[in-house]
Amino acid sequence: MKKSLLFIFFCCMSFVAKAQTIEEIEILTAKDIVPTSIVDVPTAYQNGSILTIRLGETATYSTVTISNKETGEQVYSMIYAGTDHIQLDLKEETKGAYTLLLNIQGVKYTGELTL
Repeated sequence: MKKSLLFIFFCCMSFVAKAQTIEEIEILTAKDIVPTSIVDVPTAYQNGSILTIRLGETATYSTVTISNKETGEQVYSMIYAGTDHIQLDLKEETKGAYTLLLNIQGVKYTGELTL
């Protein structure tokens, strides 16, 4: 009987010891956090002088800027709100390389195009 009680006592003590084990939780810094939502990445298509930009359904406001890559001159800049589809005709611009800058709710995307 004493052996049985002693055995039960040691079993209970080992269970209590396991229940009180503390494990550290790793806290992620802002750069390590992975977003849990799907982010719409913008797309841009060029057909001759026509530029079509799709911002994504989650974009509530954005800025579209086009600059001449060689001179740095800004040839187009507009703030858009409430749209996810933009179409521009750049036929009045001189031939050359251009940089497209999209600022969608503070997130910047760049691309290059040639006229």
